[in-house]
Amino acid sequence: MIVNMSFQPPNPQSPEQQPGSPFPPTTQMPTSPFGTPGAPGAPGAPSGPGAPTGPGAPTGFPPSGFPPAGPPGGPFFTPGSGFTPPKRGGGSTLFTILVFLVPLIGLGIGAFIYFSSKDDADDAIKNAQEQIDSISIPEISIPDLSLPEITIPTITIPEIDPPTIPGADTTVPGVTPTLPDTVPPTTAAPETTVAETVPPTTVPPVTNLWTPESSAQVLGAFESTISGDPSRFLTINIYDTYAFADAQDANVPEHVDEYPFRDGVVGASSPVQLIGDGDLNASLFSLADFDATQIPRLVADAPAQTKVEEPAVVYVRIERSAFIDGSPVTIKVYVNGPRGGGYVEYDAAGTLLQVVQ
Repeated sequence: MIVNMSFQPPNPQSPEQQPGSPFPPTTQMPTSPFGTPGAPGAPGAPSGPGAPTGPGAPTGFPPSGFPPAGPPGGPFFTPGSGFTPPKRGGGSTLFTILVFLVPLIGLGIGAFIYFSSKDDADDAIKNAQEQIDSISIPEISIPDLSLPEITIPTITIPEIDPPTIPGADTTVPGVTPTLPDTVPPTTAAPETTVAETVPPTTVPPVTNLWTPESSAQVLGAFESTISGDPSRFLTINIYDTYAFADAQDANVPEHVDEYPFRDGVVGASSPVQLIGDGDLNASLFSLADFDATQIPRLVADAPAQTKVEEPAVVYVRIERSAFIDGSPVTIKVYVNGPRGGGYVEYDAAGTLLQVVQ
């Protein structure tokens, strides 16, 4: 459908509305889906025989079927109807321009600040690099040190000739040296006689002190060396090649000294520190208090009395026993092996008392 949008001057009546006008009636632009109030067919419009008709009466729906124009303010308006569309204010346009313009200005300022700062930083880095490059470390040269060559001059000692006396004659005229034809006999020294030196008697070293002869030798050496008559012993320990005896000093009875026996000789004594306040005399004994001839037999018998694996005799100890009533003199044979040891104790006559291991 074609709508006539031609402008009509604001006359009370358009030319087609004037009586006898040669123009066809103008089709009005629809303004509302509803008819104009009071128009025929519109809600609330008068109808019937009494409804107004004629050139000045309200027009009904146009032939095209559109409803008659509505009041101003509808979605459409009719030119020449006397309604003027409202003009749009200029403030909204300015606001729209500012909405787009302000962010652009902010972005431009930010970009300007960023690139300005970046340029300043690049300039500072460039200046710093130029200053670093301009610093030069002077080259240090170490001069060559050369030691002068030292030459030792050759020292020549001139030959010294004995001085001669001009015109002097070292020979005595008329004197001829002569040697006697015979030499007077020499007097022989009287013959001396060297006295024959007899080497000192030494006792051959003992290799086993548990034999009858060796054990008797050891005990006899202790008896003849240690003071007292008879000598009184606290303990006697006899090993296979050496022995020790702790004995009372007869000159100072409260003293006990230790005497070693090695290579057939009794050595110098050394003091023994006694512990306790017991009766020293009750613990002493002499060689007459036990049968020394039993020592070789007891040494041979003791290993079989024990359960020690691979038993071997270590030493023999003679002393008074503190664990038997009356503290008799006992002979202990100590035995040792790879897995332990013990001792076999006999009385002074050689009778078995106990086995401890």
